[in-house]
Amino acid sequence: MTVNSHKLLKDSMLSSFGKTSWHNDSDQGCSKPKVLTPSARCEVTEQLVQTRLSIMRACQIAGLSRAAYYKRPALASERDAEVIDALNVIVTRHVRWGLWKCFTRL
Repeated sequence: MTVNSHKLLKDSMLSSFGKTSWHNDSDQGCSKPKVLTPSARCEVTEQLVQTRLSIMRACQIAGLSRAAYYKRPALASERDAEVIDALNVIVTRHVRWGLWKCFTRL
């Protein structure tokens, strides 16, 4: 692929995932919001790799680090297992308590 075809492919991928408006209500950070979320960048990179582009080049085009490409997010149930177990213990002892009361007892 040539440089121009890479640019066209990148532009088409970015437009297919949609761009957010450039209007920013907050004064923090840069004046332009993120064009793609990190998860969308991963999807774009996957599609570029499937089109037989190298992982390194696909990550450069999508603006994603290779470490982020290879790192898979942990499942919420695995990540929060200790909190879930602690809440289950409280709920079995105090059946009538609501979530926020149980949460404050942690």
